[in-house]
Amino acid sequence: MITSDNVIEHVSDPGRLLAFCSQLLNKEGIFYLTIPNAFSIGQIQKDCHYGLPGISLLDPDDGAAYVKYTLNQPFYDVSWYYRYNIFEHLFKRYGLLEKLLNPYDVSFEDVANLKREYDQLLVDMQNRSNHSQFPPELTQRIVNRLRHHIQMLETDLLYEQSQEDSKIKSIQRNRIFRDYHTELWYFILRPLSSSQQSCSTQQDFFSTSDMLEQLSGRQMIKILSKKIIRRLSFRN
Repeated sequence: MITSDNVIEHVSDPGRLLAFCSQLLNKEGIFYLTIPNAFSIGQIQKDCHYGLPGISLLDPDDGAAYVKYTLNQPFYDVSWYYRYNIFEHLFKRYGLLEKLLNPYDVSFEDVANLKREYDQLLVDMQNRSNHSQFPPELTQRIVNRLRHHIQMLETDLLYEQSQEDSKIKSIQRNRIFRDYHTELWYFILRPLSSSQQSCSTQQDFFSTSDMLEQLSGRQMIKILSKKIIRRLSFRN
């Protein structure tokens, strides 16, 4: 079993990390991975590393300048943040089958409220541009990127509203919450090659993952470790 808890955003080449972990996994191995979603409303309001509003929307150089200006710290140890679809691509590229453990059952009211929260966040960010605690140039950059982020959200909302099939609408609402609301993604990954050996093996993997959805990170690691020891997670 391999675990990586809020690590991947600190490495310069996440693809290299995923490739290395994929090579280490045997056919029954599990890779437990957590990734902060820098583009969630909670992380934009206050990121999990420095507690600064909007810093997750900045590139590393601007993030370092922000940390130095506001906290007087000489370094910023976050490399890059990536959106969910980038990680999906990286998982496939390096032969990993992913299962996202975050549960979703999102209503139309949920996504409508989320849009209103983003609109208020934009107002708050604009007001901060006049506050001496925050660097004006970087704050304006954050505001511009937040506007673009909200435009992406609006596009996704329009797509959801344009669908007539209720199942497709539900899937889209869940994706919106995944991309714009979930602050921390919990993944279980396994070697893609071994998952293709049998349907029963893949079903065992997903049934194990579904059972873990309501658990905390530490509980997940504890249960997964026991299952690996007992060799119950995957069967040939």
